[in-house]
Amino acid sequence: MVQNEKRQGENQPYGVTRQLITENTYPAKHPYSWTTIGDMADLDAASMKDVQEWFKTYYGPSNVVMVIAGDIDMKTAREKAEKYFGDIPAGPPVGHQEVWIAKMTGTHRGVVQDRVPQARIYKVWNIPEFGSAEADYLDLVSDCLSSGKSSRFYKRLVYEDQIATDAAAFTDLRRLAGNSGCRQRHDRDKIWRKWRRNWTRNWRAF
Repeated sequence: MVQNEKRQGENQPYGVTRQLITENTYPAKHPYSWTTIGDMADLDAASMKDVQEWFKTYYGPSNVVMVIAGDIDMKTAREKAEKYFGDIPAGPPVGHQEVWIAKMTGTHRGVVQDRVPQARIYKVWNIPEFGSAEADYLDLVSDCLSSGKSSRFYKRLVYEDQIATDAAAFTDLRRLAGNSGCRQRHDRDKIWRKWRRNWTRNWRAF
Protein backbone atom coordinates (compact mmCIF):
# COMPACT_ATOMS: atom_id res chain seq x y z
CA MET A 1 0.00 0.00 0.00
CA VAL A 2 2.81 2.43 0.90
CA GLN A 3 4.66 1.63 -2.32
CA ASN A 4 1.51 2.26 -4.32
CA GLU A 5 1.07 5.61 -2.58
CA LYS A 6 4.66 6.50 -3.49
CA ARG A 7 4.06 5.57 -7.14
CA GLN A 8 0.91 7.68 -7.24
CA GLY A 9 2.78 10.71 -5.97
CA GLU A 10 5.70 10.32 -8.37
CA ASN A 11 3.44 9.66 -11.36
CA GLN A 12 1.61 12.95 -10.93
CA PRO A 13 2.73 15.78 -13.24
CA TYR A 14 5.93 17.26 -11.80
CA GLY A 15 5.71 14.76 -8.92
CA VAL A 16 9.32 13.65 -9.30
CA THR A 17 10.56 17.10 -8.30
CA ARG A 18 9.76 16.57 -4.64
CA GLN A 19 12.41 13.92 -4.22
CA LEU A 20 14.96 15.80 -6.32
CA ILE A 21 14.54 19.02 -4.34
CA THR A 22 14.77 17.12 -1.06
CA GLU A 23 17.99 15.38 -2.06
CA ASN A 24 19.61 18.58 -3.33
CA THR A 25 18.72 20.97 -0.52
CA TYR A 26 19.72 18.90 2.52
CA PRO A 27 23.05 17.15 3.13
CA ALA A 28 23.37 13.42 3.73
CA LYS A 29 22.43 12.36 7.29
CA HIS A 30 20.04 15.29 7.68
CA PRO A 31 16.60 14.02 8.76
CA TYR A 32 15.05 15.88 5.83
CA SER A 33 17.48 14.60 3.20
CA TRP A 34 14.91 11.99 2.14
CA THR A 35 11.17 12.19 1.65
CA THR A 36 8.87 11.07 4.45
CA ILE A 37 7.60 8.10 2.49
CA GLY A 38 11.15 6.86 1.90
CA ASP A 39 12.90 5.20 -1.03
CA MET A 40 11.45 2.21 -2.82
CA ALA A 41 14.55 0.18 -1.92
CA ASP A 42 13.95 0.85 1.79
CA LEU A 43 10.31 -0.14 1.47
CA ASP A 44 11.32 -3.35 -0.32
CA ALA A 45 13.82 -4.18 2.43
CA ALA A 46 11.47 -3.50 5.36
CA SER A 47 10.43 -6.66 7.20
CA MET A 48 7.24 -7.14 9.17
CA LYS A 49 9.28 -6.83 12.36
CA ASP A 50 10.72 -3.49 11.17
CA VAL A 51 7.21 -2.16 10.54
CA GLN A 52 5.95 -3.38 13.93
CA GLU A 53 8.88 -1.78 15.77
CA TRP A 54 8.36 1.48 13.91
CA PHE A 55 4.70 1.49 14.85
CA LYS A 56 5.42 0.73 18.52
CA THR A 57 8.03 3.48 18.68
CA TYR A 58 6.28 6.35 16.92
CA TYR A 59 2.55 5.59 17.02
CA GLY A 60 2.09 5.53 20.79
CA PRO A 61 0.55 8.00 23.28
CA SER A 62 3.98 9.46 24.09
CA ASN A 63 4.15 10.86 20.53
CA VAL A 64 0.56 12.02 20.09
CA VAL A 65 -1.12 15.41 19.97
CA MET A 66 -4.82 15.25 20.82
CA VAL A 67 -7.15 17.87 19.38
CA ILE A 68 -10.64 18.30 20.81
CA ALA A 69 -12.88 20.81 19.07
CA GLY A 70 -16.39 22.01 19.78
CA ASP A 71 -18.45 23.46 22.59
CA ILE A 72 -16.49 21.97 25.47
CA ASP A 73 -14.52 23.24 28.47
CA MET A 74 -11.06 22.14 29.62
CA LYS A 75 -12.32 20.18 32.62
CA THR A 76 -14.78 18.12 30.58
CA ALA A 77 -12.23 17.55 27.81
CA ARG A 78 -9.65 16.24 30.28
CA GLU A 79 -12.21 13.96 31.94
CA LYS A 80 -13.27 12.45 28.62
CA ALA A 81 -9.69 12.01 27.44
CA GLU A 82 -8.79 10.18 30.67
CA LYS A 83 -11.96 8.06 30.44
CA TYR A 84 -11.41 6.85 26.89
CA PHE A 85 -7.61 6.89 26.58
CA GLY A 86 -6.22 6.93 30.11
CA ASP A 87 -5.67 3.18 30.37
CA ILE A 88 -3.44 3.00 27.27
CA PRO A 89 0.23 2.61 28.27
CA ALA A 90 2.39 5.62 27.34
CA GLY A 91 5.07 3.51 25.68
CA PRO A 92 8.76 4.39 25.34
CA PRO A 93 9.70 8.09 25.20
CA VAL A 94 10.46 9.37 21.71
CA GLY A 95 13.72 11.21 21.10
CA HIS A 96 13.57 14.51 19.23
CA GLN A 97 16.08 15.98 16.82
CA GLU A 98 17.70 19.38 17.35
CA VAL A 99 17.07 22.24 14.94
CA TRP A 100 19.39 21.83 11.95
CA ILE A 101 19.29 24.56 9.30
CA ALA A 102 21.38 23.15 6.49
CA LYS A 103 23.80 25.70 5.05
CA MET A 104 24.22 25.48 1.31
CA THR A 105 27.37 26.43 -0.56
CA GLY A 106 27.53 27.30 -4.22
CA THR A 107 24.73 26.68 -6.67
CA HIS A 108 23.01 23.33 -7.06
CA ARG A 109 21.32 22.77 -10.41
CA GLY A 110 19.56 19.79 -11.86
CA VAL A 111 17.45 18.89 -14.86
CA VAL A 112 14.92 16.07 -15.09
CA GLN A 113 12.83 14.91 -18.02
CA ASP A 114 9.16 14.17 -17.45
CA ARG A 115 6.00 13.68 -19.50
CA VAL A 116 4.46 17.09 -18.86
CA PRO A 117 3.03 19.70 -21.23
CA GLN A 118 5.37 22.50 -20.16
CA ALA A 119 8.71 22.91 -18.43
CA ARG A 120 8.79 24.13 -14.84
CA ILE A 121 11.60 25.97 -13.07
CA TYR A 122 12.14 25.81 -9.31
CA LYS A 123 14.40 27.92 -7.10
CA VAL A 124 14.70 26.80 -3.49
CA TRP A 125 16.55 28.13 -0.44
CA ASN A 126 17.02 26.60 3.01
CA ILE A 127 15.53 28.73 5.77
CA PRO A 128 15.01 28.57 9.56
CA GLU A 129 12.51 26.30 11.20
CA PHE A 130 8.76 26.63 11.81
CA GLY A 131 7.97 29.12 14.56
CA SER A 132 11.06 31.28 14.04
CA ALA A 133 10.65 34.96 13.24
CA GLU A 134 12.64 34.60 10.00
CA ALA A 135 10.40 31.80 8.77
CA ASP A 136 7.27 33.81 9.57
CA TYR A 137 8.61 36.81 7.63
CA LEU A 138 9.48 34.68 4.60
CA ASP A 139 6.09 33.01 4.70
CA LEU A 140 4.44 36.43 4.68
CA VAL A 141 6.62 37.68 1.84
CA SER A 142 5.87 34.63 -0.32
CA ASP A 143 2.13 35.15 0.23
CA CYS A 144 2.36 38.83 -0.67
CA LEU A 145 4.36 38.12 -3.80
CA SER A 146 2.36 35.27 -5.25
CA SER A 147 -1.05 34.73 -3.64
CA GLY A 148 -3.57 34.85 -6.46
CA LYS A 149 -3.51 36.10 -10.01
CA SER A 150 -3.35 39.74 -8.91
CA SER A 151 -0.07 39.25 -7.02
CA ARG A 152 3.17 40.95 -8.12
CA PHE A 153 4.88 37.75 -9.14
CA TYR A 154 1.99 36.39 -11.19
CA LYS A 155 1.09 39.70 -12.83
CA ARG A 156 4.64 40.44 -13.90
CA LEU A 157 5.59 37.05 -15.28
CA VAL A 158 2.26 35.86 -16.68
CA TYR A 159 0.34 38.98 -17.71
CA GLU A 160 2.93 41.68 -18.37
CA ASP A 161 6.08 39.91 -19.63
CA GLN A 162 4.16 36.81 -20.76
CA ILE A 163 7.12 34.52 -20.13
CA ALA A 164 5.18 32.08 -17.94
CA THR A 165 1.78 30.42 -17.83
CA ASP A 166 1.87 30.00 -14.04
CA ALA A 167 4.00 31.40 -11.21
CA ALA A 168 4.03 30.90 -7.46
CA ALA A 169 6.17 31.23 -4.33
CA PHE A 170 6.03 28.91 -1.36
CA THR A 171 7.43 28.11 2.08
CA ASP A 172 7.69 24.62 3.53
CA LEU A 173 8.10 25.09 7.28
CA ARG A 174 8.99 22.16 9.54
CA ARG A 175 10.26 21.64 13.07
CA LEU A 176 13.98 21.30 12.28
CA ALA A 177 14.29 23.57 9.24
CA GLY A 178 12.39 24.83 6.25
CA ASN A 179 12.49 25.68 2.56
CA SER A 180 11.44 28.80 0.72
CA GLY A 181 11.18 28.90 -3.02
CA CYS A 182 9.40 29.86 -6.18
CA ARG A 183 8.37 28.10 -9.34
CA GLN A 184 7.07 28.97 -12.76
CA ARG A 185 5.67 26.98 -15.65
CA HIS A 186 6.63 28.25 -19.06
CA ASP A 187 7.12 27.49 -22.71
CA ARG A 188 10.58 26.14 -23.37
CA ASP A 189 11.53 29.05 -25.60
CA LYS A 190 10.98 31.61 -22.80
CA ILE A 191 14.19 32.69 -21.15
CA TRP A 192 15.41 31.73 -17.64
CA ARG A 193 17.45 34.89 -17.16
CA LYS A 194 14.52 37.24 -17.53
CA TRP A 195 12.50 35.26 -15.01
CA ARG A 196 15.40 35.32 -12.55
CA ARG A 197 15.84 39.08 -12.94
CA ASN A 198 12.13 39.74 -12.35
CA TRP A 199 12.01 37.52 -9.27
CA THR A 200 15.04 39.25 -7.75
CA ARG A 201 13.55 42.68 -8.44
CA ASN A 202 10.24 41.82 -6.78
CA TRP A 203 11.95 40.19 -3.79
CA ARG A 204 14.18 43.21 -3.14
CA ALA A 205 11.14 45.47 -3.14
CA PHE A 206 10.36 44.04 0.29
